[in-house]
Amino acid sequence: MDWELLQNRMLSTFLEYVTNNSQWYSKFAGRELYEFPVLEKEHLINNLDLIKTIHEKKGLVSYTGGTTGASMKVIYKNFDIQERYAILDNFRFEHGYKLGSKTAWFSGKDLVSERELNKGICYKDDFINKIRFFSTFHINDDYFDYYWKAFCDYSPEFLVGFPSSVFVLCNMAKQRGYRYQGNIKAFFPTAETVLPEHRNVIGDVLGCKLFDQYASSEGAPFILECSHGVKHLHPLTGIFE
Repeated sequence: MDWELLQNRMLSTFLEYVTNNSQWYSKFAGRELYEFPVLEKEHLINNLDLIKTIHEKKGLVSYTGGTTGASMKVIYKNFDIQERYAILDNFRFEHGYKLGSKTAWFSGKDLVSERELNKGICYKDDFINKIRFFSTFHINDDYFDYYWKAFCDYSPEFLVGFPSSVFVLCNMAKQRGYRYQGNIKAFFPTAETVLPEHRNVIGDVLGCKLFDQYASSEGAPFILECSHGVKHLHPLTGIFE
C-alpha cells in the first residue's frame, strides 16, 4: 500500500470539507495545507463555534483528558468515532488484545457508592464485554485490600486506564511485598502522560509491558507505541506540520 498517496488523498478530501463547512476555515478554500495558519489548542477552546463543521445535536460531544495541558471540548461525527475506535482496537490488537478479552479498566468515573465500598465492592462488571471497571476515586490505604483482592480474583488478561491510578495501587502493593501472580499481557494507559516511575513500578508489580498512545481523544494524529518501545505517527490519522 502506498501510504503517502493515500494520506495525500485523505488530506485533500479533508481540506475541501472543512473549507466548505467551517466558518473559521472558509476563507482558505482552494489553498494548500502550508498556507493554513497553525491551529493552537487555545483556538479550539475559545472559538469552537466558528471552527466546528456540524451542530452539536448532529454529532457526539466529548471532552479530552488533558494529557498535554487543559482539557478541551470536541465534536465528532459518527464516522469519526468509528474510525477512532477502529484504530485504537487495531493498535491494541497488535499487542495481543482481541475484543472480548478479559480486561480490568481504571477510569475517572464514580462507579460505586459508600455503601458498596463498606461491603468491599470497588468495581462494576460488564459481563457482556468481559470488563471489570474499577473506581479510581477510592484507591487508598483504607480500601487497598478490597482493590487488590478484586483485581487478583478477576485475573485480567489486559489492563486499560489512568497510569497514575494503577501506579498508586501497584505502589501500595509493592510496599506490602505483593506481586501479581497472574499473567497480564499488556497495559494500555489513557488520558495521562506516562512517567518512567509508572513503567517501572507497574511493570515490577504486575509483570506486564506498557504500550502508550497519544491523541486518541482529540482526534488529532495518533502517536502509537510499538512492541520495541518506540513511538510512531500513524500516517492515516492526520499530518504533523
